Amino acid sequence: TEDNGIQYAQLSISGIRDARVNDQSQNQLFKLLHRGYTGVYANGDGDKGVADCPFDFYHQWVTNPKVAQAMAESVTRSTIGVKCCPVAGIPEPDEIDEIEELTHEMNLT
Repeated sequence: TEDNGIQYAQLSISGIRDARVNDQSQNQLFKLLHRGYTGVYANGDGDKGVADCPFDFYHQWVTNPKVAQAMAESVTRSTIGVKCCPVAGIPEPDEIDEIEELTHEMNLT
């Protein structure tokens, strides 16, 4: 159902477990860890697909979260607050942080 643009769903543990076992196209957990299984099967290379994580960032996040955090900050920001959208109780970046962010945003580094 939808109320004021917010969608709600009624879920049950038994319904989720049933879907994990029986759903085909909406079984994201299975599909994530069996990527390409239809092509692999069609080629005669087994029926499991590829289980390896295809994303270096997520592999890095699991094996070295601090490095992943630095990677994320290199394309986002390094401070928890932003000057243009202050939030009570969250510190805004100081002037040096702001200059670094602008330099990064303008691709000047």
